[in-house]
Amino acid sequence: MDAYLPVAEAFGRLAMDGLRRFATVSFTPVLASQMADPYLTRELLLYAGRTMLRAESQAANYRGSWREEVVGLAARFHRSAGAIADRLQGEWSAGTHVPWRGLAASGAIETWTSAPGHSFLPGLYDEDLMAASFRAAIAEHRRVLGVPPAGAWLPECAYRPGLEGPLSGSGLPLTVLDGPALEDAGASVRGPVRVGDVVVLGRDRDASLMVSGPGGYPGGATYRDFHHYDDGAGFKSFAVTTPPGTPGPKRPYDPGTGAAAAVADAHRFVAEVERRLVERPGLMVCAFDLELFGHWWHEGPIFLEEVLRALSTSSVCRPETLSAVAERVPNPEAVSVGPSTWGRDGDETSWRNAATAPLWYAVGQAEARLRGVLLRPGSADAEARGQAIREFLLLAASDWPYMITMGRAAGYARDRAALHARAFDELCDAIEGGTASPNLAELRERDNLLPELDAAAFLGTSSPARP
Repeated sequence: MDAYLPVAEAFGRLAMDGLRRFATVSFTPVLASQMADPYLTRELLLYAGRTMLRAESQAANYRGSWREEVVGLAARFHRSAGAIADRLQGEWSAGTHVPWRGLAASGAIETWTSAPGHSFLPGLYDEDLMAASFRAAIAEHRRVLGVPPAGAWLPECAYRPGLEGPLSGSGLPLTVLDGPALEDAGASVRGPVRVGDVVVLGRDRDASLMVSGPGGYPGGATYRDFHHYDDGAGFKSFAVTTPPGTPGPKRPYDPGTGAAAAVADAHRFVAEVERRLVERPGLMVCAFDLELFGHWWHEGPIFLEEVLRALSTSSVCRPETLSAVAERVPNPEAVSVGPSTWGRDGDETSWRNAATAPLWYAVGQAEARLRGVLLRPGSADAEARGQAIREFLLLAASDWPYMITMGRAAGYARDRAALHARAFDELCDAIEGGTASPNLAELRERDNLLPELDAAAFLGTSSPARP
């Protein structure tokens, strides 16, 4: 409600003004499934209703500091939630994917997919199973968004040599790697290159960090503070005011001042992009987690819309989809690229290290077992095989090792990984023993990633690419 819907609305306004092919947006299969899930759509509607009730309570009962300003913000939160609720009961009743489906159909944006379960792919070995999972991701993308994906975002922008095989083998011709990885390979990040049969674009790390890095625009004093709540209904009613860690009271948030700052920062960003491209002409790929815009940074959708508007009239550069850029270079330079991520130091240590070794051992054991289960003859247990695939993909999610590494809810991450590992083993035991899994229906309801997954798409794979 705080990111994907406000950004979709911003993009809708740009499309209504005639802009086309101005952005590439990647949807993981997990996200796509969630957006089109009737249960989650109903839960979002209920959340909007609860927000309205909290706002009414805030307006009636708040007696803390800055009462006039806080009550005024409560009224604003009420209006915003009410508008979302109206649309969820109307044009968006089928799910929050609806506005994005329209944007994709109109050609305003292009959409990409990603690895199911958001797996940290360098930690997996079976490239045939990877290719099969990408094919399942493509099918889910078509189901939810109505178009085939134009490329694939690698989770965590993480690459190792060989991953181009599953991408090209599943019909995904385009991806992005972190820019320094291409520079190390002797290529320029200002244009597309070719790795195997896949066209690769380099993320401009410096340009991206102007927004999402330490000291970036979202830390501005007049923006709404993500971490500070009022002492009434628990709304985010205060501005950043001072840098993190600086003592002193927070001032109440002023939406008008925050919006004006977002517009001003957008023009500063565009001016800096233009300056850099004049100094070094070519391509600049700015890649962000979409949740930055609206969720972490409340004014982010305003910033993003203004950036795209300003770039569309720039005499130096213009916003484009990544496939549009690739189409202009029919024979890109071939390079060999080493392992890389967009994590700390550009390597895999944020996900693979001594603390996460037990988790990766479990993932490796499950990966090997999954191949055996899928190659067993017979189709009577197709639903159980499909659920085993889902549990494996969820076990291998990149969130778990990252949370363990960073010490952020590490216990929860280990518990979730163990939960999926137990479910996977239970399903495999039943399949190998020729019995029915007693908890299949429960697991199917709980872990419904790729709801229309066809387990047969994973059958017939050949030997693993690596031992």
